[in-house]
Amino acid sequence: MIKAKALGIEKVTQRIEKEIEKLSKAKVNIDDVLEEGNKVATAKFAESQFNGIKVTKENSGETMGKLIASGEEVIFAEFGTGVTHTRGRENPMAVEFGFVPGSYGKGKGSNPYWGFYTDGEANADSFAGQDILHIQKLKNGNALVMTAGNKPAKAMYLATEAMKNKIKRGFFKKW
Repeated sequence: MIKAKALGIEKVTQRIEKEIEKLSKAKVNIDDVLEEGNKVATAKFAESQFNGIKVTKENSGETMGKLIASGEEVIFAEFGTGVTHTRGRENPMAVEFGFVPGSYGKGKGSNPYWGFYTDGEANADSFAGQDILHIQKLKNGNALVMTAGNKPAKAMYLATEAMKNKIKRGFFKKW
């Protein structure tokens, strides 16, 4: 499983390097392109249930830059969890990068529903964006949460598409 994940990360890195190479050949303002991607990714991650995901821009010259998403739950937000919410709405990059539901985290997303325990009280508002089936309060003050997962935010995928479109618009504007 770890080797498979390493291969998935390697594919992600290769894909990013190819996109950077394409971007370096375009004559557009990299700051504008990165800002476009940043707006899209930030908005889509904000719509997901996961807090603490930060999107940053790194400009490394006139024609190169990176858009980086960081946070403990980036993969869960980007690719979704659970077969219930991802079938037909998959992130187009999920298979290529090895992040199909149930293949990461604890692997429970391959089931139609599953449960997890919280540290402390929980209510449905705590899990906005997730399909919560049931919350059982436990005697110890924690809770058992039954869920069917969450739909993929596709924030970085959509940001990449937005940046590509920005480059195309800038390229054709010059002709």
